[in-house]
Amino acid sequence: MLNIHLDQDIQYTYTDWQTFAKANNLQVSMSRRVKCHDNAVAENFYSNFKKERTKRRIHKTRDGTKAIILNRIELFYNPNRRHGTNERVSPKQFEDTYIEKIKTVY
Repeated sequence: MLNIHLDQDIQYTYTDWQTFAKANNLQVSMSRRVKCHDNAVAENFYSNFKKERTKRRIHKTRDGTKAIILNRIELFYNPNRRHGTNERVSPKQFEDTYIEKIKTVY
């Protein structure tokens, strides 16, 4: 069973959506209404990504679009872009530091 976490948007609370999820072996989880920051990091990523790379661009093919997205994430975002939630370092630097800390434990 695949677990998907969703906002409490109206479309996800409809019986049709719940029926679809159950029929496709999806386990749906939602935060309480007060916990609006659950998806803040992901939503910030998508917001910035749209502004920086995709806004007002028309891509000719799906493969071309995938290549642009992959290049942006793997060649710029992960190794270079600093994050407030990652101690102001890039995701790659944060992960490398985390792995080094784990190695010292073992």
